[in-house]
Amino acid sequence: MTWVFASIKVLDFVPRKAFYPEPKVDSLIVLLKPRQTPLLSEHEVKKFEIFLGKLFSQRRKVISKVISRTMEIDRSIVESILTENAISPQERVYKIPPQRFLNLFKALMRRGFI
Repeated sequence: MTWVFASIKVLDFVPRKAFYPEPKVDSLIVLLKPRQTPLLSEHEVKKFEIFLGKLFSQRRKVISKVISRTMEIDRSIVESILTENAISPQERVYKIPPQRFLNLFKALMRRGFI
């Protein structure tokens, strides 16, 4: 969600061995620059959070099934919208890049599903 409000730039990689005690993960140093105009309005942000919550409640499932079940939209319509937004209907939720979620969200809003 951060990228809706700010641009994100990775500045450096910090290996886990740089810390004591050593954590189980590596780290990144990032620069966040607030956007002059957020990508969504305040009202849309709340809806987007709910939308992402539904998708990521089943993050390992195929996106077309998750959307059709959680939003009660016919699967063929969902597959058409996904394809129009350069998302494979068989893609797993967790593999989809953030910008595609935003495009998908806006497409579903335009069609009155959100």
